[in-house]
Amino acid sequence: MGAVKRSSSTLTICLTLCLGSLSFAQAPRIERVEKAGGQRGTDFEVQFSGERLGGVEDVILYDEGLSLVKAVSDDDTSVTVTLHADSQCQPGEYPLRLQTPAGVSDLCTIHVSPYRQRSESEPNNTPAAATPIDPGVTIHGLIEEGDVDLYRVTLKQGDRLSAEVVGIRNTRYVFDARIAVLDADGNELTANDDSVLLRQDPMLSFLAPKDGDYLLAIREAAFGGDLDSIYQLHIGSHPRPVVCYPAGGMPGAEETISLIGDAAGPIVQTTSLPASIGTVELFPEDKSGIAPTPVRLRVSPFPNSLEQEPNNTPDSATASVVGLPVALNGILQKRGDLDVFRFRAEAGQPYNVSVFGERIGSPIDTVVSISTPDGSVLVTNDDGANHDSEFRFSAPATGEYLITVRDHLQNGGPDYVYRVEFQPVEASLQLRVPVLSESRQQQRQKVEVCRGGRTAIVVSARRRNFFGAIDIQPDFLPEGVTAKASRIPGSSHLGYILFEAAEDAPLTGGLFGINGVGTSQSDSVHGRLSQETGLAFGPPRRTVYHSINVDQLPITVLESGPFTLDVKQPAVPIPKDGQLDLTVVANRNGYEDDIKLTLPVLPPWIEVPENGVIIPEGESQTTFTLTATDLADTADWTVLMMGEGNMDGEEVFASSGEFSFDVVAPYLSVTIDKSIAQQGGRGRVVCKANWSKADATQPAVARLRGLPKFVDVAPVAVPIGSNSFAFDIAVGKETPASIHNTLYVEVEVPQSGSVVRHFSGRGGVLEVLAEGQKPRDDRSRLEILRSLANRPQPASDSRIND
Repeated sequence: MGAVKRSSSTLTICLTLCLGSLSFAQAPRIERVEKAGGQRGTDFEVQFSGERLGGVEDVILYDEGLSLVKAVSDDDTSVTVTLHADSQCQPGEYPLRLQTPAGVSDLCTIHVSPYRQRSESEPNNTPAAATPIDPGVTIHGLIEEGDVDLYRVTLKQGDRLSAEVVGIRNTRYVFDARIAVLDADGNELTANDDSVLLRQDPMLSFLAPKDGDYLLAIREAAFGGDLDSIYQLHIGSHPRPVVCYPAGGMPGAEETISLIGDAAGPIVQTTSLPASIGTVELFPEDKSGIAPTPVRLRVSPFPNSLEQEPNNTPDSATASVVGLPVALNGILQKRGDLDVFRFRAEAGQPYNVSVFGERIGSPIDTVVSISTPDGSVLVTNDDGANHDSEFRFSAPATGEYLITVRDHLQNGGPDYVYRVEFQPVEASLQLRVPVLSESRQQQRQKVEVCRGGRTAIVVSARRRNFFGAIDIQPDFLPEGVTAKASRIPGSSHLGYILFEAAEDAPLTGGLFGINGVGTSQSDSVHGRLSQETGLAFGPPRRTVYHSINVDQLPITVLESGPFTLDVKQPAVPIPKDGQLDLTVVANRNGYEDDIKLTLPVLPPWIEVPENGVIIPEGESQTTFTLTATDLADTADWTVLMMGEGNMDGEEVFASSGEFSFDVVAPYLSVTIDKSIAQQGGRGRVVCKANWSKADATQPAVARLRGLPKFVDVAPVAVPIGSNSFAFDIAVGKETPASIHNTLYVEVEVPQSGSVVRHFSGRGGVLEVLAEGQKPRDDRSRLEILRSLANRPQPASDSRIND
């Protein structure tokens, strides 16, 4: 599906829960959706099961064409929602969320059908018990383990029967359906398991060879099934192509295309393409009906060049009728087919070469190569975007070149359509909210802000062909809510938006998008939120089998939250290769459990504690330590802190306000002289200091770190500006006898009632000798010989001279 559009900017939430219970109320959770669709032009009921559904009073709808009629909760675990679909509502998948006074559910989808609705009637798993139907119906059913549902339809010779399943698109799990058409004797005439257009959901188109009854069978592909194997089965006489040729055209143009894959043969029609650029949807339609699922085609600002067969050799290559940029279109008509195009390119002009095959419903797995006319291959690419080739090409010299397209497994057929776009290399920007949890992929993809409270989301930027800073901003806020958005620096891809609700903010909400503006040289680069939301998952490693793209997120104002968070503005900077302690305070509103703290967006080379930081149960304050490496940039950074709690198994979040800290050059550098001590003995470690900032009035405190086990040492006071100081150490008898090169010094310089903590002198050496062992001579042989040569000679003996 393409990105959806907002149907309204605000929605009103009516409170039905008492304020006291709202402090601990949680957002609704959807676990199962039954009868997840209805016919356009009618009212229809959708049944939701899950947790905390008793307060559902509104539904957030992303698309125009759908509206809420009513929501009736039987109890806290189920709600029946009645929706109305306009008569002009396009068939297909529609995202929505359930709304209660306590929050917003994760996103799920329902499907609008052009057909009347009915439920399956069991038993229907034998030919004799098959349910009789007429084409033009959507059946809601369930496949339990080993189950097969059979439907009987009477056809005339030449009648078209089209069927498609909403299976994996109807559940959170991997329901891999299979459909087949059988004759009256049970012989399988045609079948489909997976389809490129619908992935694990099957579809087929069939022409009756003679008058009579036929059976349509649906089951799980491996004869599995369970209570989550819910399906919608569309059965009709509508056209059911799978792909278009040519697979696109220019914005606003009228394009004559052939719809390929229908049992009755290609359908040729003229289509007016939209003005927007991207992959768009086309619903095949004729007098027998409209397909419940669209085919896909490209709209791009490049003229089409169509292959001319034969063109499977360099000598017979199809010559592009226009120069670059261009869109080359073709079909690998049979097994072993390959297509060759000839085009002209200017030296040094870069292009992104992007193939659209699998992404538009074609079974092709392209391999594309570009070569010189004499056959020298310059570049070859198999998979770039899934099974579609994608690479960058820049001609080494002005002249003609050949591009060859083939299938990876040498397959071919009338639906092996492809489109090769030579796209000029231009800057582009796309925004999304990153997935933070594999098990909860929609976590933090909604904004629930409490009156008088704050929350934040992280925004990730995907730049292409530019590296400049990016400014981000939401395009809608409810009344009483303000937002502060960080600038995403050129060195990072992450930023945040901080939302804050006034104490008297109306309990309202809505859908908002996020706009971004970056800078590429002297030009502005505009981008927008495009959120790919995973809906169905399975092995291996929770692979996403079905997702939907939306360009908006929900925002809701709630009555109260379990806690708020504040960070005290630090009074001192953090030096490179140093640390800064932050004081974090939680204001608890009846919530007493642990609060996990994170800095969602970190400046480059700033680190946080590896094992995390919590405000323990019942406590209201803790210290959060930042560490700046020696590579950190000296700059003033503004960030925020997020707090995460857990109530009844659900995460709850709050954010601090923004706070800032300075990364500065170190006030001093330290070198550590090599020291030697024996096991069970004492020693002295001497340090040299070089100060670059020495204006403190009280002495610094130095601590020797990185010592081996069983070595005791006390901190020492270091006068500001002193060029040396020393540590007296006591070496234990169990301290390993070895050369330990892990010493460094921690120096805390007093400032503004706090300290500026430095680490310096890394790599200092302490040699621990075994008892009775003499220190070894670390000098080189040459240094030893030179010292012997320079040693004074003994006085001459006169008796020998005599």
